[in-house]
Amino acid sequence: MHLSEGQVNKETIRSFLAWLDKATEAELEAKRMEIQAAFPRVSSREGGANLNLALRLLEALARLSPRKLGER
Repeated sequence: MHLSEGQVNKETIRSFLAWLDKATEAELEAKRMEIQAAFPRVSSREGGANLNLALRLLEALARLSPRKLGER
């Protein structure tokens, strides 16, 4: 999944949400770091918005799901 490339379609979002549901705490942290590291490489407004969306989804999941905070 390349959230920084162009527009994100519904299938990409569905896939990302499915991954979020199954990801471990370590995988979530690795993805967060990967997304943050991608910001300097993204020049388009849409790409930046896609990265921001991905970060917001990760943060929302961490707040809403105790199992993502180490209670698995």
